[in-house]
Amino acid sequence: MTAGDYTVSADDELVEAIVAGTVARWAARVRADPASTEERRRLADMAAATCARIRRRTGREADRLVSLLAGAGIAATATSSDQRHAVTIDVRPADAPAALAICESAGFRRVRAWTGGAERSFWRVADEVLLTRTATDTTTVVRLRWRRSASTLRRRLFRPTPADWDAVELPTSASWGYAVIRPLRLALERSGLRRRDHATLEPMLVTPGELLEPLLDVGCVGPDDVLVDVGCGDGRVVVGAAVSRRCRAIGVELSAAAAADAAQLARHRGVSERVEIINADVREVALDEVTVAILFVPMVLAGGLVGNLLARLPSGARVVLHEQGAPSAALPAPEASFAIVADEAMTVAHRWIVGRRRTGSPSA
Repeated sequence: MTAGDYTVSADDELVEAIVAGTVARWAARVRADPASTEERRRLADMAAATCARIRRRTGREADRLVSLLAGAGIAATATSSDQRHAVTIDVRPADAPAALAICESAGFRRVRAWTGGAERSFWRVADEVLLTRTATDTTTVVRLRWRRSASTLRRRLFRPTPADWDAVELPTSASWGYAVIRPLRLALERSGLRRRDHATLEPMLVTPGELLEPLLDVGCVGPDDVLVDVGCGDGRVVVGAAVSRRCRAIGVELSAAAAADAAQLARHRGVSERVEIINADVREVALDEVTVAILFVPMVLAGGLVGNLLARLPSGARVVLHEQGAPSAALPAPEASFAIVADEAMTVAHRWIVGRRRTGSPSA
């Protein structure tokens, strides 16, 4: 399925390459194989070109940040991705606070930030910090890293993580207490007394605009559908679907601020009558009329959410989850999985159809 500047393919090898992060190598292998069909060569050419464009874009961002750091006397090395809009910056531990401040001055914001004891604990035990910047319709993620620590049983049990810093606020003088809070939190989760999906929606990424139409194609979205975007963020998917497919759309978002932004976008684009934004957990929202659900969430959450949707949506409804990461073991087997390759973005869209088994066909 090809339209405009994107392609949707059921090629299993390309799907696996996107998940494995080896698209460029896959494309080179296909193009070098004399037995490759013309269609596969065309697909490989497009995938290779997309990797090259992403690499140039992330490379420019990496060079910009390294230059800014160098101007402040901070030595840094950078690596950039050719599949994701992501950059890793490595600095010395002593330079980490200043490097973070420079990245923030360059337009990036911390994914998670704390105060008091949590902030002190973070700087004592953390190895890295994630920052994001959304420009136009793409989010760039910067991983600022200052050390690489080996994983040991002791560290896994007692080294605090964002979930622990979120659990309780301690004064600066009691920052050591997070090493005690961690095993207590883990015990509560394992006993079922505390939910495990805290802090797992970070970093908040937007679905690149050029992936919207192919995702709607995978979902077979038309004017008679009611679409729900689980974790709609600023509303670009539901608003885009209402505009291009003339369907009704519901955005469900846990963040009150993001939900307000989504409602504002719907008003700005003149589709408020077809778009409803709900500030809630999707598991608490009535979905009786929904015929298509779209998700862009971390795989650690996807299993539970997809299972919940499949149990609640009417027969024939489509559930589309897109992510480059490996599918969670908790996910039921999809009806089909598709590689989506656009100009400067790619993803894998997994589709389930309520009441239908795996077919591999790109059309519902």
